[in-house]
Amino acid sequence: MAEDPSGLEARLFDALADLARDPSARVYAVMDGAMVADLPQALARSRLDHRSLVQEGSPREVAALGLWLVDPAVRRAAVDASEVPEAADLSDEALALWSERMGAEAEAALAGGDETGGGAFSPHRTEPADPLEGLAAVREIAGSGPGLVFWCGGPRLGLDTLFRHLRGLGRIVTEGEREEIVLFRHGDANVLAQVLPALGDGGLARFLGPADFVLFAPGKAWGGGLKRAGPAVGEAPAGMLRIGADALGAMEEARLGRSRDKVAAYLREVAPLETAGLDDAALGRRVREYEADGARLGLRSERAHAQWSFLMLTTGGQVAGDRDVRRALERSRDPDRALARMLRHAGRLEQQAASSGEG
Repeated sequence: MAEDPSGLEARLFDALADLARDPSARVYAVMDGAMVADLPQALARSRLDHRSLVQEGSPREVAALGLWLVDPAVRRAAVDASEVPEAADLSDEALALWSERMGAEAEAALAGGDETGGGAFSPHRTEPADPLEGLAAVREIAGSGPGLVFWCGGPRLGLDTLFRHLRGLGRIVTEGEREEIVLFRHGDANVLAQVLPALGDGGLARFLGPADFVLFAPGKAWGGGLKRAGPAVGEAPAGMLRIGADALGAMEEARLGRSRDKVAAYLREVAPLETAGLDDAALGRRVREYEADGARLGLRSERAHAQWSFLMLTTGGQVAGDRDVRRALERSRDPDRALARMLRHAGRLEQQAASSGEG
């Protein structure tokens, strides 16, 4: 989760703590192993009940970097060998009685709403835990990255139910020039900040499934703040979650808008004299003009567009008319790297000129 000096992290966990105190509420965490170092080991040490959302049969290293579902209100019980009798030490009658007792306990747990049958149908024996302590452990493990999303609902939102739903969200269909099935890292708050606003009511209903809402905190570049999505008001369509062409266009426009804001902020920092007379709207127009010209030259990365914008701004646009510069970029297989080499070369020339002047 993104670090925020204004106390965003504290506000998020305060809201979660209020939910956790409600006995009818259910709160689960989805954590992204690609953003939390050694996540499976950290979860194992915490003893919080957790499951990999990566498909069975995947290599362990792949699962480690995937998404993990965590129940802060349940922990894995320490194994007590005395609870598991050796079959060879029991008579047939005693073994039958022990099996009957275990079956009765599992049946009672199922009747009480525990879908794991008190752990009988889970690879691990589990026991209730203080959800506030569990949330504190999740907070410590997650650190300050964006790889944390909370799924919330009522008493019917069981771990197994949510697990099955989230497994089905691992891949989604994008409807661009052609349909594609792509991975969906729904445990990344920054990804959700881009995707969820573009889904519409039906898409949000399909995303939430059995949950009432999700809580997450994206980084500042993706809007920042504490975000809540849900409850959904539309009917969930059948099949995989789909993102239509219009939604993809809106997501790309949002991405470009944030990228342009970052380039504008960069220009104000490195070229204060040239930007002093420009308000935000005027500078934004310049950035879009520079971006369009850079795209014609083959520039792709945000860094390259920022560098080209700097050159355009500080030369009053004259660099755009430099035939040697344009020819070098247009003929390069990697215009971004070619531009970076030009800037490094220009920097060395400036240093040499300065050294000669001092001499």
